[in-house]
Amino acid sequence: LLTVIAIIGILAAIVIPTVGTVREKAQRAVDSNNLREIVKAAQIYAGENNDRLPDPRAIPATTLQNATPALLWPGILAEVCKHVGAREIVGDNKICKVSAVGVGMRSHPGVASQMFRALAEEGINLQMISTSEIKISVIIDEKYLELAVRVLHRTFGLDQAK
Repeated sequence: LLTVIAIIGILAAIVIPTVGTVREKAQRAVDSNNLREIVKAAQIYAGENNDRLPDPRAIPATTLQNATPALLWPGILAEVCKHVGAREIVGDNKICKVSAVGVGMRSHPGVASQMFRALAEEGINLQMISTSEIKISVIIDEKYLELAVRVLHRTFGLDQAK
């Protein structure tokens, strides 16, 4: 009987920490999926609203009073910030997105390289880059919007009349 109890104790010592690790990994997977869904919702909203997220200052006070704070995107970001251990959330409404779009990018390698090089030569800092098979988008300071568009038109020969 003592041998059986000792074996059960040893097995429990092995299994219990494993259960905690599995539970932690499962929670991380759920958190990751939730964050992915938040990002998708933000992308859909931004796509329908000139690539901008809602400004919390523009939300009517009655909506803010009646809403659960965690359901508003600033509240969600604050919760994510705490969860991942970030020090702060920094926002900037003086940015813009510039994109190069075309099905021909699939068959023409080096388009991204040309785009990044042209913008870098003009001293335009790329704050974020997003790519797909047919689109390259960059986030830059709003003050460089016109310069960036002109440079990219020149780089890809779009400024020449046909």
